[in-house]
Amino acid sequence: MYMQLDLLSPMPGCGNQLRYNLMEGPLRLRDMNTKLDVHCILFTDMLLFTKPSKRDRLKIIKPPIRIDSLSINEMKDNRKYVKV
Repeated sequence: MYMQLDLLSPMPGCGNQLRYNLMEGPLRLRDMNTKLDVHCILFTDMLLFTKPSKRDRLKIIKPPIRIDSLSINEMKDNRKYVKV
């Protein structure tokens, strides 16, 4: 009720540039002491961490992360490390 996230609306601050889904898929998220299996959706301007809920819907479990605030580093064993 307090936050409305319209995924079809244009990106804020970019005129009328549309938001596109670049990639999506399963991922294991390690947060402090917990490990979660999540479904990530990468858009042109943000990254969403979601989890399946009832009736084939996805529930957002973390606030949307802006792409311009991410730093991605490749590790020695070819894994990717993302720092927000």
